[in-house]
Amino acid sequence: MKERLYELERELPGAFLVSLGQLLVSLVLLQASLERILVSLMLLLVNLERILVSLMLLLVNLMLLLVSLERILVKHRNEHAFFHCHYDAS
Repeated sequence: MKERLYELERELPGAFLVSLGQLLVSLVLLQASLERILVSLMLLLVNLERILVSLMLLLVNLMLLLVSLERILVKHRNEHAFFHCHYDAS
């Protein structure tokens, strides 16, 4: 492999080799940028998951609140129904 590179170096002009080197550097930088983008996307997904979990917990708490309110209303209705049954109008 090294021998072939030495042969190419003798055959190819220096400017082409410089361009090839710059291309390789650009590819390495592109790879690093893509890795950073992937990490950012993974962090975004983690944050979205946290938001969804928070929303689900909020919905559960709202349901529990509604159940509590329903119990209070039923209790209130039953207490007033009891008094109305024993109310004597005379």
